[in-house]
Amino acid sequence: MTNIKINTAAIRGWLKTLFNWFVPERIQVLFWSVRSRRLSHARLREWGMPEVNDKLLKAFGNRCVQGLFPDMVLPNFLRSEQMGPFLLGTYEQEIAPWFILLKSRQFSMILDIGSKFGFYAVGLAQWFPPTRVIAFDTDPWAQKATRDFAQMNNVHNVEALGYCSPKWMSSHLLPNSLIISDCEGYEFILFHPESIPNLKTATMIIESHDAFPWEKHGKLIERFRDTHEVDEISFDPGDRSKRTGMDLSFLNPSELTLAVGEPRYPWQKWLFIRPKAADSL
Repeated sequence: MTNIKINTAAIRGWLKTLFNWFVPERIQVLFWSVRSRRLSHARLREWGMPEVNDKLLKAFGNRCVQGLFPDMVLPNFLRSEQMGPFLLGTYEQEIAPWFILLKSRQFSMILDIGSKFGFYAVGLAQWFPPTRVIAFDTDPWAQKATRDFAQMNNVHNVEALGYCSPKWMSSHLLPNSLIISDCEGYEFILFHPESIPNLKTATMIIESHDAFPWEKHGKLIERFRDTHEVDEISFDPGDRSKRTGMDLSFLNPSELTLAVGEPRYPWQKWLFIRPKAADSL
């Protein structure tokens, strides 16, 4: 019998090419977002994250102990996520000072693009109760999670939608909006002030998904140089457990890493883009 060697890598490559050719973009985005979330949840289960979360909940309860949104109630479905950074206030600590600066401002609308379960959307809705807050995420799980999270915290000014397209932004974005973005590289496609004029008055905190030599990142900054002040900050991979100021001795070293660590590349960057015409922050 003749041995037939099957090149599985080539087959996967062809299938992916056909998928990209024939499947509509929105369906592709939905597929990859759901797949990514399922893989993430599976990986966290393998690492023992639910058990670590149980220990944290037993010690501190389900309200944020500190951070940007203290006393925010965290939902039970976060047991499948990395709950610790949200509960203990270490999540994206690098950019927390930017949010504090924004707390005294007023905005016509707030967008959270790539919202996941709605941490920023719900927290900002608490800060700005009269303001319409729209959380975008292409994963249906994330959309339902955001709605449930808002309801749990008695927040009524949050909407959860799916795909945020340039066309939607061009038609619906209001002047003087606040935009929080973590959309896995889509920011380089979405944020074009020439095609979305109201971006010229928007305040934005954007997680930039680029790497050396930072060409896309640099081009994104240049788009807003004439109309905005642009600051950037990089991820600090230091020991976040020391920043909590809390006794976490009930966790062993590996559990402590899971509780407060954030699985990011060391070159991760964020941009704080604020209009020059706005009041000085």
